[in-house]
Amino acid sequence: MTRPVSAYAPRSERKPLYVKVVTQPALHGCWAVNISETGIGLIATPHTPSEGPREGEDVELSFSLPDSGEHIRVRGVVRWRHDASGAVAAMGVSFRAFEEADGVKLARYLASSHLQVVVAFATEQEARAVTAALEGVAKLHFAASPSDAHALVTRGDAACLVVCGQDEEQALALVESLAARRADADPSGAGPPSDLASRIVYCAPAAPERLVALFNAGRIFRALGPSPTREALHQAVLQAGREHGVRTEQWRMALELERSLLRERALSQKLPPAPVGAAEMRWASAAPPCSG
Repeated sequence: MTRPVSAYAPRSERKPLYVKVVTQPALHGCWAVNISETGIGLIATPHTPSEGPREGEDVELSFSLPDSGEHIRVRGVVRWRHDASGAVAAMGVSFRAFEEADGVKLARYLASSHLQVVVAFATEQEARAVTAALEGVAKLHFAASPSDAHALVTRGDAACLVVCGQDEEQALALVESLAARRADADPSGAGPPSDLASRIVYCAPAAPERLVALFNAGRIFRALGPSPTREALHQAVLQAGREHGVRTEQWRMALELERSLLRERALSQKLPPAPVGAAEMRWASAAPPCSG
C-alpha cells in the first residue's frame, strides 16, 4: 500500500544525506546528496547517457536511513536531470507516494536530525569536553579506531569530524586516508563528491607546517590544537556544519543551473533563422497616419 504526498505540501528544508539509493529504472552508482520530506537530490555514474529515468518520468527509489537503518521506499517523478561531463548525472526527484508508513519514518528522521558529528580518538577527558561544548546542538558519534571513524564518516550524514587524541601520527594518518578514499571514490561513483565530504576540525598535536599544508590542500577545515576552549570548539563545529550545508546546496544549484543553460542553448540553436532583412523591413514600413 502506498501513501501519496500532498500536491500542496510546502517545500521543506533540505538536509545533507549521503546514502546509496537503488532506483527503478536502474541507475548505476546512485547516491543521495540531500533530502527533504518532499524530494531528494541524487548523483549517479550511469554506464550510458540513456540509462535510468529521464526528466518527467516516474522512478521508484529505495534507500536506508543512517543510524536507525530504517528502509524507505518511495515513488516519485524526475523534476530535472543533468548529465554533466565526466559521466556523472545529477537529478532532483519529487516524491509522489511512500510505501506503507515510510513517509512517517522519513518525517520522524528529519524532525529529529541534528548536526551529526563524529569524534575520533578522544580520551575520556576530551570526550567530556566535546560533549559539554556541543550539548544540545549536535549528535555525537565516538570512534576509537580508524576503521570506526571511516565507518561513521561514510555512513551518510556526518557533517563534521573532530579529530582528537594525543597520537599525532594516528590523527594525521586518518586525515590523509580519508582524503585518499574520497579521491578514489569520486571517479567511480562509489561515494559522494569530495566537496560534500565531512569537514574536519583538527584538535590533535601536529607540526604547524604540516597543518598549514593540510589546510591549504583543503583536507582540514579548522585546526584548533590539543585541548581547545569550549567556545572555540563550539564555534568551529557549528561553522563546519553551516559551511557543509551551504556547499551542498551550492553544488546542487550549480548543476541545476548548468542544465538550464545547456537546455536554453540547445533550444536557441534549433530556432529557425530570421528572414534576411526582416528587421529592416519592419522599420522601413511607413508609420500609420495620425488620427484626429
